[in-house]
Amino acid sequence: MTNAPTTDPPAAGAAPAAANTPNSALFTDQYELTMLQASLHSGAAHRRSVFEAFARRLPAGRRYGVVAGTGRLLEALSTFRFDDAQLAFLSDHHIVDDTTLSWLAGFRFTGSISGYAEGEAYFPNSPILTVESTFAEACILETLILSILNHDSAIASAASRMTGAAAGRPCIEMGSRRTHEEAAVAAARSAIIGGFASTSNLEAGRRYGLPTVGTAAHSFTLLHDSERAAFEAQVAALGRGTSLLVDTYDVEQGVRTAVEVAGPELGAVRLDSGDLVAQARWVRQLLDDLGNHTTKIVVTSDLDEFAIGLLASAPVDSYGVGTSLVTGSGAPTAGMVYKLVSRQDDDGTFISVAKAAKNKASVGGLKQAMRRLDEHGVARAEVVGIGISPVNDGDDRPLVQQFMKDGVVLDGWTGPEAVLRAAKHHTRSIAELPGAVRRLQRGEPVIPTEYEEAAS
Repeated sequence: MTNAPTTDPPAAGAAPAAANTPNSALFTDQYELTMLQASLHSGAAHRRSVFEAFARRLPAGRRYGVVAGTGRLLEALSTFRFDDAQLAFLSDHHIVDDTTLSWLAGFRFTGSISGYAEGEAYFPNSPILTVESTFAEACILETLILSILNHDSAIASAASRMTGAAAGRPCIEMGSRRTHEEAAVAAARSAIIGGFASTSNLEAGRRYGLPTVGTAAHSFTLLHDSERAAFEAQVAALGRGTSLLVDTYDVEQGVRTAVEVAGPELGAVRLDSGDLVAQARWVRQLLDDLGNHTTKIVVTSDLDEFAIGLLASAPVDSYGVGTSLVTGSGAPTAGMVYKLVSRQDDDGTFISVAKAAKNKASVGGLKQAMRRLDEHGVARAEVVGIGISPVNDGDDRPLVQQFMKDGVVLDGWTGPEAVLRAAKHHTRSIAELPGAVRRLQRGEPVIPTEYEEAAS
């Protein structure tokens, strides 16, 4: 698959990726604009409001989730503008009235956004993202917020489970051919946040400074008159440190030919079919017998976290993961919702509001959150304060960060810098959770979510 990254890791201070984001104003469900229109007519559109994105539950059997997509959301907000083309569409199709069109024409988000940092572990009812603004400004962002956070967090959560199962062996994201072209870029970004070492997607590399890798597929071998001719061509072009795909025909002969062509400097052989556990063992022995003690073994072929876990005892050096990763490994959405939790009344006083429907209840009020740690620095609970900051007993960790204030994105939360920051944060966040977090068996969230409220 690969032998070395072709780009450097994200560099601090690199430029944001907003220029790569198309106009995002109509990445919106129509009911957001009809609510806007109705609230403009009632006068309630300008009430100060607090919206919150959270997940009522984790995907069945999952023990934690991983936040991703916040940086992409902040980038998308920079292009959330109703320009002539968007306004013409809304007018021509009679979606909103002239009063609403006039309001949209001057729209710029001027509110504040806070929440969990990308890479942070989250649990049921964690206040993952909070938007404070007028009802009108926050309302029309719902679909954009949820589409980005639900997709990216699902991928990052799957990536984290896979890298946990890999136990330090590098994982390569290679799922671009299994999803929409823009989703592929977002998935690569989320995979890096979740602990992957590199991606095959070049646009993700360009846009976010991610390490990119790749060598050859079976078609390259089949193009040539023999496997040897294909290997010779690849080594001549890419050097002896390349990775050679050895299972187009007979694996044993492929390994022997690869060693004959590249010698002991051969970077890696890739296995893409068959019983990977048994195959990796005898291929390792064969490589060692041929004197290629430093040649690595890369495995691919529809891997997920469970297959990676089964390969833990095999002499595998890295894993290439595609379809399962970019589809969330059985959980393609994080299941987040976006709800109004507080608003001003006619006197300007903030009041808590909450949905009470069966199985879809929400908890009202502006929230703060803290990871409660024991004396060994291990997390014991997710503590959410309603209208207050939870009491810190001295070693607990606050979770809510400020991303945007009065319409201005704060430094460090977008572009390549944000991805590097998020990947490092993910490592720290997972490390403080109880050891059960790495179990792949179905179970309850690894820590409970608790609430603290101000005394009445």
